[in-house]
Amino acid sequence: MDENRLDAIAYPTTRRIAPRIGGNQIGTNAGLSAQTGFPSITVPAGFTPSGFPVGIELLGRRFAEPTLIGLAYAYEQSTRHRRPPSTTPPLGAAPTQSTNEAPRFSPEPDALTFEATAKGTDSDVPVPFDVMGRFTFNSRTRQLGYDVRTSGPSPDEIGGIYLHRRASRMNGGVAYILSKVSRSPTAGVVTLTEGEAADLVAGKFYIAAISKKSPRLSARANLAPSTR
Repeated sequence: MDENRLDAIAYPTTRRIAPRIGGNQIGTNAGLSAQTGFPSITVPAGFTPSGFPVGIELLGRRFAEPTLIGLAYAYEQSTRHRRPPSTTPPLGAAPTQSTNEAPRFSPEPDALTFEATAKGTDSDVPVPFDVMGRFTFNSRTRQLGYDVRTSGPSPDEIGGIYLHRRASRMNGGVAYILSKVSRSPTAGVVTLTEGEAADLVAGKFYIAAISKKSPRLSARANLAPSTR
């Protein structure tokens, strides 16, 4: 670093996209800081075509934390790669009272409807639960309302229900968590980004219910335009 007059070294935080839930992350570069003892910081660097977040890690000299924080802040402000989660309120927002009621959703007159029925028996390895979802999309506000119901011999075995977004591959990243408990029905609303809205209409979303016993056991189905 002295020879090249460097304040920091930049490199991808990981070399591969995130694994499916329950899998092991491989290809990480984060060990460089841990093994050298030098400080580092990771900043958002955008997304892959399938929606996975990408980060860049900055490694500095010993006791260079102020420099790294300044570089990270400047990078984040100039690139605007960070996309806050739709479920996270802005900083400084007043706390809201916790409630078990589902967020309110009012379908527009021209709202699009989608359906997905995931049969566990249709999986390569049969699982003892089925999931049926009905989705309503307001194109003006990009709000997607959902109503998900479970059935089958052992619906209590479901460890989570997720909405995935794919690009060119069969499997896509988790776009939204619909439920992490065995409860039926589950209803709510999420606000999609412009890119997600376009992919929804293009048929690039699917629903997946994951077994508590193993993330490899799942029932999944594509969101398809409703015929009703």
